[in-house]
Amino acid sequence: RPPRSTLFPYTTLFRSLLQKHAALFDRDSQNALQAIIARAEHRYVDAIRIWEKVPDDDPVDRSMLIASLYWAAGDASHAAEHFRNGKREALKVLEKSPTHTDSLAALALAQSMLGQHGDALAAIDKARSIAPEASDATNGPHLSFIRSIILVRAGRSSEGYAEVARLLRVPFGGVQNWIELPPELLLVQNDPHYDELINHPPRL
Repeated sequence: RPPRSTLFPYTTLFRSLLQKHAALFDRDSQNALQAIIARAEHRYVDAIRIWEKVPDDDPVDRSMLIASLYWAAGDASHAAEHFRNGKREALKVLEKSPTHTDSLAALALAQSMLGQHGDALAAIDKARSIAPEASDATNGPHLSFIRSIILVRAGRSSEGYAEVARLLRVPFGGVQNWIELPPELLLVQNDPHYDELINHPPRL
């Protein structure tokens, strides 16, 4: 069992809120908090089971989250199934909004996790051309972070890890979020090259 990440220091607070003030939250909000706690504690199967009770308001995000949770749980078959669904949902969005960088990033990650590394790099490079670091200090570096994951998965580890080292000197706020952690963090949480960037990212 991997050590608990410092990424999510609010687990105890959220559990206390649910125990003492459950009546303040509707059922969906209670389930969402329970799923966040389960993920933070590396109870990935529990997190999947709970998330599936919460209404799906974003098919791309939901597919990528569930896929990443399955991957973290060691269930490659179900992970691939949901990555394929994430790819389909991202392509649907991009048909209508071809410059939507969040969907391009999700598409790139899904393609990478499905072994389609050339397509993945093309998709993430398109997203980075739309939101370059020079003009978007939040999304630009985060897209570079995702590109580093894709490079490592494509067998270009030296390039990917060099990008991680570079990002340690680039302030940005896209990796860590106080409540909703992006699913790509599940893909690198046990990689020591990413540890400092994930747990102590440079801030804006």
